[in-house]
Amino acid sequence: MKINNRTFNYPVLAAGRDDYKKCAFEADFNFKQTADSIIFDFDFDTDCAEINNLIASGKAEYIVHFECSATIFRKILKSATPQISTEIKLSRVKNVLEIVAAIVLKNDVENFYCKDWSEDFSGLKFNLSKGNVLAYKTLPSLKISDNPDNFAGNESIFTVCRAFLEESKFEVDFGGERIKITLGNAEYDFFVNANLNPKLQPVVNSLVILPALIYVLEELQTEGALEDYQYKDWFLSLKNNYSADFVDDLKNKDLFELAQELIQLPMARAFESLQKIYGEDEE
Repeated sequence: MKINNRTFNYPVLAAGRDDYKKCAFEADFNFKQTADSIIFDFDFDTDCAEINNLIASGKAEYIVHFECSATIFRKILKSATPQISTEIKLSRVKNVLEIVAAIVLKNDVENFYCKDWSEDFSGLKFNLSKGNVLAYKTLPSLKISDNPDNFAGNESIFTVCRAFLEESKFEVDFGGERIKITLGNAEYDFFVNANLNPKLQPVVNSLVILPALIYVLEELQTEGALEDYQYKDWFLSLKNNYSADFVDDLKNKDLFELAQELIQLPMARAFESLQKIYGEDEE
């Protein structure tokens, strides 16, 4: 359900529309995917006094509309308060879940007026009906993972590949669903061969996977990066498989420490493997 381009015959508060001068409607959400469901927490905010008065008087309410075209699933949440939580079973949705947040009238309202309306509506009043949308925000579509543990392994959210150009060096690209690491020819050959030896796997992972992940975490700290990448499979995997608050720790925790925790302390395992190898050589 996308209503970005929908035409209304009365002023509606939404990003990309010019019906209001300064007022805004914000809707944010966090979610966590478990083995069988997705748990959502929504938070709404608007600085439009007239709309807030309608909500306070019980004439309007916050809603969240979910829709999944693949399963013909639809769900509407309603709340008189700016916080809404819900749980959706994974069995009900597939592929992509579309989400729209809105403020909707619960009753007919006559002569509705807002002092923040643009000049096009200056001096006008509107008789609105129950169900009319006062404000809305189309939230980013949520990509549904068939298995939240698809990327639970240390290397599974990464793809390591050989560079096309011989002079290419270590490169990291996380614009896709997995984090892509490109190595030069010699480095790639060493990485592949070393991974055939279980004792060397932690060592090469600490040399390749760990610095790549630290680089990604650093980039996620830049302004706007979380919004750009929060629905990528690799981001969802890191978030879902991290026992603490991933977004909060990303902002406040030492990134070297966080990266090690995310892929199960590779430095410690690397040293353990080297000690075993060194011990065998001494024998």
